[in-house]
Amino acid sequence: MKYYDELEIEWQDVETQLRKWGNLLRFGKRLVVKVSFKLVNTSSSAAKRGAKRGRQSATTAMLAENALQLDVEEHSTDQGSIWRHVYALMRCPGPPRKLGPHCWRKPGTSKRYKMKSFYMRRLAEPVQNGHKLESQADVPQEIQRWLEY
Repeated sequence: MKYYDELEIEWQDVETQLRKWGNLLRFGKRLVVKVSFKLVNTSSSAAKRGAKRGRQSATTAMLAENALQLDVEEHSTDQGSIWRHVYALMRCPGPPRKLGPHCWRKPGTSKRYKMKSFYMRRLAEPVQNGHKLESQADVPQEIQRWLEY
């Protein structure tokens, strides 16, 4: 995968790669080339931190791509992003954050459980299907059992 600034594409690189794949056509293979253009806003403070290394870090690029995808989701559905809602709701309140940035606090106790990405995905699924999630007490029983296990 190649990345280029704006639309300044080095077409010589593309031609070289196509020539390398050319021998596959002799063996009856079909060649499908997909080209995609992604606009990434690099003016954010996160992107500026990555600029110290001369180019954007992989994490910064992934975060920028994720933010762009969430923005597209919000604009296409005319409602807030489910993912942003879930992540904001499951944010661990106050220090210390030994469990990471996201946790589930068992209602009526001070016990906290780490919310790994697996649990976050499982939590977003019912929300996408209409399950009400207004507080951490609304976390489905099944997910609560998984976390306590």
